[in-house]
Amino acid sequence: MNNIFLSNSYKKKYGFTMIEMLIVVAIIGILSATATPKLLKEMRKGKVAKVQHNLGIIESKLSYDETLLDEFPDLVKDNGTVTDLSEAYSINSTPGFTDSDGISYPENDQVIDTRDNTGGWLYDRTEGEIYANLPNGAYTYDEEYEIWDYSNDASETTIDGEEYSLEDLNKDSGDLDTGDGDDEITIIDDIANGSTLNTNDGDDIVTVRDDVNEGSVNTGDGNDTVTILGDLGDNSQKAYRGSIDTGTGNDTVSIEEVQNLSTIDTGDGDDEVIIGTVDDTFGAGFYVEEDEIKSYATDDTDVDLGTGDDTLTIDTYSTESVATFDGGDGDDTLILNDVTEEEWDTYGLDEIFINFDTVIFSD
Repeated sequence: MNNIFLSNSYKKKYGFTMIEMLIVVAIIGILSATATPKLLKEMRKGKVAKVQHNLGIIESKLSYDETLLDEFPDLVKDNGTVTDLSEAYSINSTPGFTDSDGISYPENDQVIDTRDNTGGWLYDRTEGEIYANLPNGAYTYDEEYEIWDYSNDASETTIDGEEYSLEDLNKDSGDLDTGDGDDEITIIDDIANGSTLNTNDGDDIVTVRDDVNEGSVNTGDGNDTVTILGDLGDNSQKAYRGSIDTGTGNDTVSIEEVQNLSTIDTGDGDDEVIIGTVDDTFGAGFYVEEDEIKSYATDDTDVDLGTGDDTLTIDTYSTESVATFDGGDGDDTLILNDVTEEEWDTYGLDEIFINFDTVIFSD
């Protein structure tokens, strides 16, 4: 037993050498230096997304209140003092931030009517518009990516070959011109008041998360992708019509709903157009006469696919629409997901949808 004890007690004990420890520490340091900035960047973008989400909620509630009250609510007190938006709409505050001068501002729930970029919310009751009362780049320190101040004319902004995010294009008929290059543009709100988004030549990706009403999107030449998550046009007012022109190239256009006197022109190329709903007002304008809503139509082609082998898909089509769809030259395909062949003949849709070589009906 003693020999066994002595043998075990003299066994060598192994561990990390100093060099191995230094290597491990160095690897951990490299990983931290690489991952930490990316993590911080994503956390900052998360704050931007949070503010944008809250803006969307507030805008929806403002629109609802305006519908009920026939005016936008007064969120700023008559004496000019601020009110707490969390009490009015149960909405969260803007997160705290540190500006470019190193001055820190806490989270803020307050609503004011004059911008001072100290946090909280800026409210224009006349237009029913709400903005984040933040300086550009408040969280990401990137003043081109993170824009909160839209008081300046957007036509002064020109970018080329970049990712670009903007809340909306509807103040003072501002325009955005991205120049040539492969651009990725996201309009978080809408394009309105006669504003225009021009991406020019290049393979561009344009996403509008709300409506294009009384506004236009022109992508120029290139293989472009345009996605409108809201409506193209607005059937509530005669002037609210939207337009999309993708120029030449193999383009993809996706729209939730088309209304009023809106137009879609995909130009030359093998294009794919997907429309969720063709509203019964598509192809017609509106006006009020003696308290009666009346409509009128034009002889213009509302959807023109130009030359190329194009595909048009419509999920929901209103037979009351007077809009015209022209497949143009090429081997063109029309897919109507809620129209039967019998309905096609009954409503004479062959005079509405012209120059399509193949028509696929619903079952």
